[in-house]
Amino acid sequence: MNKFRVLCLHGYRQDALKLRGRIAALRRTFKSSVEFVCLDAPFDVPYEPTTEEHANNEETGENVKQLKWCDFTRDEETGQYLLQRVEESIEYVANFVKKEGPFDGIFGFSQGGTMASLILQRQEESPFAFRFAMFVSAGACGDPKYTSDVMVDLPSLHIIGETDAVVDNERSVALKDQFVNAKLLMHPGGHYIPTNKEPKDAFRAFFKELQEAEKQ
Repeated sequence: MNKFRVLCLHGYRQDALKLRGRIAALRRTFKSSVEFVCLDAPFDVPYEPTTEEHANNEETGENVKQLKWCDFTRDEETGQYLLQRVEESIEYVANFVKKEGPFDGIFGFSQGGTMASLILQRQEESPFAFRFAMFVSAGACGDPKYTSDVMVDLPSLHIIGETDAVVDNERSVALKDQFVNAKLLMHPGGHYIPTNKEPKDAFRAFFKELQEAEKQ
């Protein structure tokens, strides 16, 4: 059986290289059955050291790219996130898929997960042909302009940190509820991609179910 090809979208202030490192354990575990392809977001974020590691990288001149999929502001009255440059981002991803695809699935962490969900809402209008989706610490966008009542009818896996202080659980569950066939794993940690046994088992079961469905 051919490998699944999965397009991976990183979080805010990150890049493809950093995401590739954060899913290294998953890449090793599923190297015979899944190819994870990480894509840089199209927009730069003004550089600010967010960790000691970033500060050290700045001193040594190593990679300090910080990127984003869209701009956002928060409405002080409603608390809703309002997004800008979404259409540019979707066109950018579409061009990448046309050149480097096809891809079987899409994976999104944090803001990358929100962008993945917006892409999936309009699959019929685009060159995308994703057959499954995976989200980690990702939330529904909340912008009324991009909110749809149409359910996304493909298998999805949602991994949520119970103590996530960046994307609250309510937004993550709201994203899950946009999918017809959604599987959920809650883990006791926060805003990161967990790669210990339980999450790996969840990914393994998800991929196995997809493979078995293809045989039918």
